[in-house]
Amino acid sequence: VFCWDICMNFFTGYVEGEDIVVDRWKIIRTYLTFWFWIDLIATLPDLIVLGQSLGNQIGLARTLRTVKAYKLLKALKLLRTMKVLRAQQTA
Repeated sequence: VFCWDICMNFFTGYVEGEDIVVDRWKIIRTYLTFWFWIDLIATLPDLIVLGQSLGNQIGLARTLRTVKAYKLLKALKLLRTMKVLRAQQTA
């Protein structure tokens, strides 16, 4: 699911000052400079859960910490989306 979000962000405009940027190359360049790396890191819990045995207590603790970090990154992403939506409503 989160991998799909990464793909969609290459096509989603963003707010810059009072303008909404829809130029595809600017979107890609801006996304790759910061949010892409956070989103990529946020997808790691899914990969870890798939590749890791949950029977191991150390693995379970690591997985739980990773899931917590994933939720934090997801919340940051949601805040960014809300900012864009507010900017669109006022424009």
